[in-house]
Amino acid sequence: MMKHPAETKHATDLQQAAAHAYRLARDARDADPARMRAPAVVALQQTAARAYLDAAHAREAVIGV
Repeated sequence: MMKHPAETKHATDLQQAAAHAYRLARDARDADPARMRAPAVVALQQTAARAYLDAAHAREAVIGV
């Protein structure tokens, strides 16, 4: 039995949203090879990756892993 089902769902939703944002950033980078190293594109992808990691840590904290 889960102790915090609402928090677990929220953390899982955040993790999925961050993964989706990362894929969108990657797709934006891949769509235009000339912009592959553009600072804004790199920053977007790095921010999405950090958000995913933060959400994963939140999920682990909630479920007690």
